Amino acid sequence: MGVRYVIFDVETTGLMKTDEVIQFGALVAGSDFRPEYPVNFYCYTQEPISPGAAKANGMNKKKLMELSGGKSFEDSWLELPFVNDGGNNTIWVSYSSGGFDTRLINQTLSQNGLPKMKFGNRVIDLRHNTKFPCEYNAMAALKSQVFGGRSMKLSEVCASSGLTETKLDSAFNKAFKDNIARYHDALYDSFALWAVLYNYREILGLELH
Repeated sequence: MGVRYVIFDVETTGLMKTDEVIQFGALVAGSDFRPEYPVNFYCYTQEPISPGAAKANGMNKKKLMELSGGKSFEDSWLELPFVNDGGNNTIWVSYSSGGFDTRLINQTLSQNGLPKMKFGNRVIDLRHNTKFPCEYNAMAALKSQVFGGRSMKLSEVCASSGLTETKLDSAFNKAFKDNIARYHDALYDSFALWAVLYNYREILGLELH
C-alpha cells in the first residue's frame, strides 16, 4: 500500500487536560496529494463544553447529541481504516502549534480507557523522512519554507495564498454539497489546509512517489 495523507482537524470541548474531541474532520489523499475521500463525524461526550469552545464551534450538548447520534469519539474513530491498520504508511497533517490535535485525540482515547494512537515523529520536510507513520507539522513547514518565518493563523495563511473566504466557501460547497459552517468546523478547516498545501506542494515536497 502506498503512502497516504490524512489532513485533519478536530473541534473539542475546550483546551484543558480533561477536554475531549467532539468533531473529527479529514481529507484522505494519496501520495500525489490529491484527495480521495473525506471523513467527518461528531461525537458525544460527558465532558462539559466550555464557554470559549461553544462560542468558537457553535456547539451545545443538545446539538451534539443530534449530530453524533449519541456515538462517542472512540466508537467512530475505531472504524476508520487508517486507524485499524495502526496508521501504517500514514502522514498525519494538521495545522496546530505543539501537536494540539493529536494530543486531544490521545487525551480522549486515554480518558475512555483506550490505548493512545502512535502518530510518529513530527517532521517539517518529508523529503528527508523515511519512517511512517509521521506527523507533518504544516504550521512550521509553511512558516519556514513559504512565509519567511511569519507565524500566522490558518485564516491568515489562506488569505495570503489568495484563498479568500468566498473562494473557499464556493469550493467547499461544490466538493461536499454542504451548508457552509459559520463557526469553526473540522472538515472545513481540513479542506482549507489541504487547499493551501496543494498550492505549495512543489515547494514543500508533498508529491511523494
